[in-house]
Amino acid sequence: MSAMFTTGKLKRLTPLIDECVDTMYDNIDKIIAKSNGILSAPVDLKPLTGAYAMESTIHVTFGLKVSALADPNNPILENIRKLNKQSLLSLVKVSIIMVAPYVARMLRLSQFDRKVTQYFRDLTLHLIDERNRVSETESAVKRVDFLQQMLDSMRDNNNEAIDGSEKYTDSRSGEKYRETRAAASMRDKGLSYDEIIAQCVMIVLSGYDSVSMTISICLYSIAKHPEVQQKLYEEINTFHEQKVCVNFVFNI
Repeated sequence: MSAMFTTGKLKRLTPLIDECVDTMYDNIDKIIAKSNGILSAPVDLKPLTGAYAMESTIHVTFGLKVSALADPNNPILENIRKLNKQSLLSLVKVSIIMVAPYVARMLRLSQFDRKVTQYFRDLTLHLIDERNRVSETESAVKRVDFLQQMLDSMRDNNNEAIDGSEKYTDSRSGEKYRETRAAASMRDKGLSYDEIIAQCVMIVLSGYDSVSMTISICLYSIAKHPEVQQKLYEEINTFHEQKVCVNFVFNI
């Protein structure tokens, strides 16, 4: 996994993130347009930053483009919300899993709703199957998201192409395939499909709330300090005119 977070590979994600930034710009413009350009009351930016964080996280992880505000009932958005939802029952489950794992195994306890984890399992296996089929055509587009990077890493480490005849559209076929790989003693040579699914869920889970809260705090801070906001605005314009690469943030 560490190889995925090199500077070069992270820079490849910039176009995906830029698309989500443009969507957030459009959402902010809609708020300004509704008030005729005059914001007479405080604006709750948490829904906007939350939508951006969710969209960008999904885009860089799975390569899927969604609109959290325009299509809030999208299944992948609903399941991410369920992943991040905390309740007393979930806290009790986590406590038992950490303190008495053997009891958790006996009771078949899971930190997350099994329906949610099953959804992401099936989604990931479906995307893998789709990419395997598309990669066989001449018009295949090279993807740079995390899922694709993990698939490329698995192919490289196993020194073989993934058999396009295998199907992963449901969890049972995925389970049968992993048993075959384990029997072939390939378990330790790169990521397994279970590990890829787990890593995708982990990235989505860890990236959403932290990104959303960080951006919200930054926006609130510069809104409370207009002089800092103006200085930041001028510096960004300077670097934007020079068309400097993403590293310009280190010079601000």
